[in-house]
Amino acid sequence: MEKILVFILGLFILAKPAFAVSYPSPTGNLVSDFANILSSDQKHTLENNLLAFEQKTSIQIVVVTIKSLEGDTIENYAVKLFENWKIGQKGKDNGLLLLVAIDDHKLKIEVGYGLEGQLNDAKAGDIIRNTISPEFKNGNYYQGITNGLERIESNLTGEEKTPAKTDSNAFAPILIMLGILGWFVLPILVYVAAFFGRSKHIWPGGLVGLIIGIIIGGLIAGVFGGLIGLFLDWILSTNYQRLQKMGKATGWRSTGGGFFGGWGSSHSSGSGGGFGGFGGGSSGGGGASGSW
Repeated sequence: MEKILVFILGLFILAKPAFAVSYPSPTGNLVSDFANILSSDQKHTLENNLLAFEQKTSIQIVVVTIKSLEGDTIENYAVKLFENWKIGQKGKDNGLLLLVAIDDHKLKIEVGYGLEGQLNDAKAGDIIRNTISPEFKNGNYYQGITNGLERIESNLTGEEKTPAKTDSNAFAPILIMLGILGWFVLPILVYVAAFFGRSKHIWPGGLVGLIIGIIIGGLIAGVFGGLIGLFLDWILSTNYQRLQKMGKATGWRSTGGGFFGGWGSSHSSGSGGGFGGFGGGSSGGGGASGSW
């Protein structure tokens, strides 16, 4: 029994530092630079921009920099700090926290319940990876924070456009147009081929090819088109009987059934509280975290 008590006491002692993390009080309205990585002018600029954004949208964005997480995780620290400061308005939960831990090289965008629809986890992660972290890696903390806040605000107001993605739907109009053209053009081609196939002469194909070639590209193209027409007419004429016996030439007739009957049959069916001036908002851990 004594060993069990000693073991439990040991676990408590080891775990105690994780629960002894101190969460500071805000030093400014919306920017608290506990890590001292920003100049007075930079803090003043960020503060004014965030205040203007809050007045315009009622959304409260808070920037906090700390030296160390003191053994805590960036996710837990952000949730606890958000909870203690009560960022955002009560009932709307329209607050957002950008937390930066310098010594740990960690950062977190903590999103209030009311803003998760505008800034989901994927978007927050993209802002961290592709906008903030690259600047932080070069030691440009102010630029990283500024660029990140610009994208955060654009997402929250719906001004940031998602890059267009090419998918199968983009080709739908083209496929429909090809289908319509095929519906009208294919029967004409079939009947023309049937005429050439049943003909005992190959000169009609050459004549048609010649005319088409001249219309498209002049005399030289006409000669070339005539030769192709003669060749195709010869192919159709010499193979017509064989195709007919195989049942592949019946559709070249104008009577019902045949090509159109078979094709049609297969396709026609179917078918205000808290300290520091914050308003009592809350967060449930939404957003994203990252490192640099």
